[in-house]
Amino acid sequence: NELYYQYKKQALRIPGLTETGASALALRSFAANIGTRMGVEIQGVMKMDFTGFEGIIDAVDGIDIEVPETIVDYTYPLAEGVVGTLTITKGLHHFTGKEALQYARSRHSTSDFDRSLRQQQILSALKAKVQAQNLFDNLGMIQTLRASLSNHFETTLSESDLFGIAAIMASVQQNSVLSMNLNMGIGTPS
Repeated sequence: NELYYQYKKQALRIPGLTETGASALALRSFAANIGTRMGVEIQGVMKMDFTGFEGIIDAVDGIDIEVPETIVDYTYPLAEGVVGTLTITKGLHHFTGKEALQYARSRHSTSDFDRSLRQQQILSALKAKVQAQNLFDNLGMIQTLRASLSNHFETTLSESDLFGIAAIMASVQQNSVLSMNLNMGIGTPS
């Protein structure tokens, strides 16, 4: 986040560059930097804000998550400038977009590594929900998502690239995806 922010701050100093143009330039610079560090070419980047995240989860009528341990975060940002206690109990939950965002963002009761695992868990649950409902094949749903995300999503990919990715994702089975979680030791498969 900080790297993107710094690139955007630099880009905004370019005379005549709009906020949207600065963000697009920052996304491309971010991808180039991370790609160089990892030794791979990053062909596209997507960025979504919290409203977009909540909107996607709500568009599929929520997701089901098995919470492995109770989370109690005493300093969760409940509103702008207001912190309070967030509690999510161990067990199966059906999360709305807002609840999934809380689960993904809580950081003060566990580590950033645990938070990363929760975020991967949410993405897996979302993918499973979309596949189970054949939403990748539902043009109406895709158009609804596109409209609801228009002000909350940015990408360096073309629209045809995004539809191509959606087509590929529709056929990828979860057991063929290897997820890694970095921790204090090494990357561990999840």
